[in-house]
Amino acid sequence: MDGTPVTTTGGTYAKCMPNIVPFGPSFPGQKGIGHNPNEWMDRKDLILNAKIYALSILRVGGICD
Repeated sequence: MDGTPVTTTGGTYAKCMPNIVPFGPSFPGQKGIGHNPNEWMDRKDLILNAKIYALSILRVGGICD
């Protein structure tokens, strides 16, 4: 992974809220796995996603650079 952001199609809550950027788990090779019956994610990707969320929360809160 090189950190290049990717986008997905569809509407989100961000359309209704000013100054917000929605983000969520979408790693290379996972196109089309979300919002389907039996939605899934590899354990290593789930753990990486949790780390990304935690760091993002800390940075938004001004706790971590």
